[in-house]
Amino acid sequence: MGTPDGRDGEGSDRGSEVRVLIGGAPRRSVAWQIVPVAVVVFAVSLVSVAVARRVDSGPVVFVALCVAVFGAIGLWQAGGWVYQRWGWRHGAARPALRLTPAGIAFRPAAADDFVLVAGWGLLLTEIRLDTHDVQCWCAYSLTIEGLGELPSFLPVDERVGPSRAGALARRRAETATVEEPAVHVELLTNLLAHGTPIVLPLDGVDPDELDAADEDVRRWTFGRCGLVPRAGAD
Repeated sequence: MGTPDGRDGEGSDRGSEVRVLIGGAPRRSVAWQIVPVAVVVFAVSLVSVAVARRVDSGPVVFVALCVAVFGAIGLWQAGGWVYQRWGWRHGAARPALRLTPAGIAFRPAAADDFVLVAGWGLLLTEIRLDTHDVQCWCAYSLTIEGLGELPSFLPVDERVGPSRAGALARRRAETATVEEPAVHVELLTNLLAHGTPIVLPLDGVDPDELDAADEDVRRWTFGRCGLVPRAGAD
């Protein structure tokens, strides 16, 4: 099997390109969505009451409440924009995929480096949906290096689906005799959800980078593998 450094394996004689895709757009927690809005509404409401007591004017209170509502909406939108671009750098890690003519290397969100490696020769790809209807790129291969005792593939009848996979993986880790690292739990979650440990959510990938990488992957694998669905493709 080829290694993803371009030295050998299928397609290695067609260049030494390397592409890295970072997936999984961070989703704000409930606190990120509710707390800023509540703070703005509460603060402006206090100011409105204070102003109303001084000027005894209904229109002033109405304007202040309108400012509170639209200010809260603006803050919620601004917070989402900031978190989407910079919030993930502070604790919200994201999975990544490195692509070369020889194969792929996968970095789970909980890992510091690329821990799984697979060559193109024995690899198939598929686009599947997660619980949020986000498209996920899944890579299937019977020979994935770096898994340890985890299997490289789960048949359909042993999967539980995206909605139950995370809870089941954490439960298995809690009942294990040896404490399982976060990376192990994440890979097991992918296996239980999609049947493979290599799963890259595509919602955080730049569309232009994704299209360019898809062109390279199809060239390296003679059209057998891809990153995005195409009309008329198998």
